[in-house]
Amino acid sequence: MTNNSRWRLVNFISLNNILYVIGVLLFVFLDKGTKAYYNNHLSYGSSLNVFPFLDLTLIYNDGAAFGLLSNQQVWQKYLLISIGIVASIFIMIFIHRLASDKSDLSIKIRFAAILVLSGTLGNVSDRIVYGYVIDFISLHYHNFYFPVFNIADIMISIGFLIFVTNDFMSKNQNTYES
Repeated sequence: MTNNSRWRLVNFISLNNILYVIGVLLFVFLDKGTKAYYNNHLSYGSSLNVFPFLDLTLIYNDGAAFGLLSNQQVWQKYLLISIGIVASIFIMIFIHRLASDKSDLSIKIRFAAILVLSGTLGNVSDRIVYGYVIDFISLHYHNFYFPVFNIADIMISIGFLIFVTNDFMSKNQNTYES
C-alpha cells in the first residue's frame, strides 16, 4: 500500500465520518425499534387513539411513499429497492464529500443528508426483509386522514425540508448581496 492510498484510507476513516456513521446508526435504530415495537404490540389494521388528531395504526405498505403504487408487480418491488439502494449510495458519497467543510451551512446540509439516508435505509431494509414497509403513525383532522407513515418517513421529510429551506434561504441571501 502506497503512502498516498494509506492517506486516503485514513482520511476516509476520519472522526467526522465515524460520527456520521454513528448518527445514521442511531436514527436507523430509532426507526427500526419503533417499527418492531408497534409491529409486536398492535394488530394489523387496528388503531389506538393517542390524541384527537393522532392514532397508532399498523399497516404494511407494499407501495412507494404514502401507499402510492400499492399492489405492484414483483419487478416494481425490486425497482423500489434498487432506487433506495442507489439513493443511499449517492447520499453517502455526498456526506463524505462534505466532510471537510466546517461551515454552518455544511453542518445543516450534512444533518439533512444523514436524516434522509437514515430514513431511506430504514425503509429499504423493511422492503428487503419483509417485502413491505411497516407504517404506524396516522394523523387526521375530522374525516381527513393523512396516509399512515413511520419515523423513517419523518426523517426523510425533515431532511428534504432542511435542503429546500436552506436552498431558498441561500438564494434569498444571494439576492440581497447582489
